[in-house]
Amino acid sequence: RYTLLDHLCVGNRADCVKVCGQRVDVNIQSEVGWTPLHIAAMHGSTESARVLLEHGVNLNATNIAGLTALDWTTLSEHRETASVIRAAGGRTTGYFGT
Repeated sequence: RYTLLDHLCVGNRADCVKVCGQRVDVNIQSEVGWTPLHIAAMHGSTESARVLLEHGVNLNATNIAGLTALDWTTLSEHRETASVIRAAGGRTTGYFGT
């Protein structure tokens, strides 16, 4: 199951993510370890990722496969989102050769 915050990240609704981020745990993980930042990264939702960073999201949380949000930007080729996460201190596991 995914949270409302996850769904907002899919749609890159940074304005709504900002409001939710003030009221909910931005580091919440799904049963498979996905965080809202993983979702934003996978969908290239750069503005949502920025808002999550402002709210103290764990940049290097891993899902059950051991992958970080930065790994997902690499897999899905979202370079702008990758740059934002990397600049904030995000790391990759190197799984995808990065």
